[in-house]
Order: sequence, then C-alpha cells, then structure tokens
Amino acid sequence: MKNKKKVFKQKDNETIIHKEKNSYLAIILKQNKSIGFKWISFTDNEFRFDRNTYFTIPEGVYLSSEKVLISVYLEGISTPLGHKNVKKKTVKRIIKLDNGNEEEIPIEVIDGLKYDSEIIDILLNRGLAEKLTELKPDKTIFILIVMMIISIIVGIVSVGVEFA
Repeated sequence: MKNKKKVFKQKDNETIIHKEKNSYLAIILKQNKSIGFKWISFTDNEFRFDRNTYFTIPEGVYLSSEKVLISVYLEGISTPLGHKNVKKKTVKRIIKLDNGNEEEIPIEVIDGLKYDSEIIDILLNRGLAEKLTELKPDKTIFILIVMMIISIIVGIVSVGVEFA
C-alpha cells in the first residue's frame, strides 16, 4: 500500500506536504500577521521554530475535517491554544435584527489566557529543567583542567627542588 501524502495549499501557492505518518501539523500564528507551519513527530516533547521553543501538549491537538491533527500556537507562547487555557466571561451586547429591532443578547468573550503554571508543569514533568541546566563540557574546559594539573605538578616540583 502506498503512503498517501496530504497536501495543503497556502495563499501564495506555497505547498505544505504531510511527509510523516506519526506527526501533527503545528501552526504558529506570528505577530506580523503571517503563519508558520511545521510537522512535529508525536515522540517529540518540544520543538523549535524561529528561535522560540514550543511544547507538545495533547490537550492542544485537534482533528481537522481532513483527518489531520493540528495544533495552533501563538508566537512566543510555548503551549498551544486549547480550551482549557482560555478564561471566558459572559457580556451582554446589543445587536440589530433583520426587522430593525434591537435585542440584547449574552455572548461569551475571552477574558484571559492561562499559561504560566502550565509551562512550569511541563518543564518539571518532562525533565526539561535538567536538560536546560546541565553543563556540556567542551574542549576548552578539558584543556584548562589539564593545564591546571600540569601547573600544580610543576609548582610542587619547584618547591621540592628549592628545599632539596
């Protein structure tokens, strides 16, 4: 059986092709009113896009009508948009009906977004804090340690020669 590839068209005839079977489409809404797309594997806990780090959260993944899993992110906010991250409130608005009458109806609007505790929870639960804080020794540190050991040995030998 051939692996079917899903194809999506953007405005400027740019084509995005679904390459991997076990992945979802991350849509990043940018501040300059453009959109970024990236296919993310289900095994990835996090991914980077335009110098920002984003986390994979199952509650933020939705199924489209074309049977493609999609997650929507706001640029710079590490967790995806999801219904559990939205604070809602009900306000009353006046609308004009087709017959010219006005009616006051209650509608729900976004009161705020909940993200801070979610990001801390992700960092602690997925062990990313350890990854971010671990030291990666490089060659210069190794060379400095060897040179320090050699200088200590030379110092001890010179003190021994002085008193001998």
